[in-house]
Amino acid sequence: MDWPRPDTTPSSHKWVKGLKKLENIVIEADFLDLLKKCLDYDPNKRLKAEEALDHPFFASLRANGQVI
Repeated sequence: MDWPRPDTTPSSHKWVKGLKKLENIVIEADFLDLLKKCLDYDPNKRLKAEEALDHPFFASLRANGQVI
């Protein structure tokens, strides 16, 4: 991602630096991994919906026979 750009305002820098990291908000490892892969900036690397449903995070639902 091309950020910050030369025209990025100081208030934008301050706001972004004040954001909490995803790792500090989401503590469950499989869910954090799923989120990171779904939110990847590069669309070629980003998980597709079908790939996301095969992620280990959903394994417990599949093991319990729940439909995803």
